[in-house]
Amino acid sequence: MSAGAFGIAYGVASTPSWWSSLLVVMGSMIAVGCLLGLVGLLLAVLGMDELNRDFGKLDIVAAVCFVLTTWAFCSALHNQALHDHGRAVRAVVVSVHPARDGTGMEVGEMAALSDSSGRRHLGQISAGRLTAGDKVTVTVDPSGKYDVQRGRPPQNPEDSWELAIALTVLQALLCAAIGFSSARYR
Repeated sequence: MSAGAFGIAYGVASTPSWWSSLLVVMGSMIAVGCLLGLVGLLLAVLGMDELNRDFGKLDIVAAVCFVLTTWAFCSALHNQALHDHGRAVRAVVVSVHPARDGTGMEVGEMAALSDSSGRRHLGQISAGRLTAGDKVTVTVDPSGKYDVQRGRPPQNPEDSWELAIALTVLQALLCAAIGFSSARYR
């Protein structure tokens, strides 16, 4: 499962657009849910009802841990890339406009940014309390692979990797608990 979580995170990091990344994550989560559901179905068919009840509880916890591990790996890859290649740039807020979700509902405000000369569009960040004309320091990925991030490049990407590793260990322990509980009923 940990290898799958890292594979999904790497797939998301390698995908150029936001929608493609979302589809990779959603498809992967559905696949993991289907696989865990098949294990539960197999336990029910084999008549291991007591184990199936325990598996259902651990299944949910393992699925949540899988999602968190995938998120942690995505975050670690993002922070490492910005730490290695990102550069701090002084940007100017060109405009502030409403941000909308997929249904058209307003979910906040976004600030469009340009470089200090006003000629090059850098991207958008969450507006917060920014207004047009404000200056803000942002981190820009020169390759354009990652979105603009408010603030300077991450100084300690190791923290993100440590969190990802801790979640991987937790995930391994959960899988061991599922295996131990199934062995107990044989």
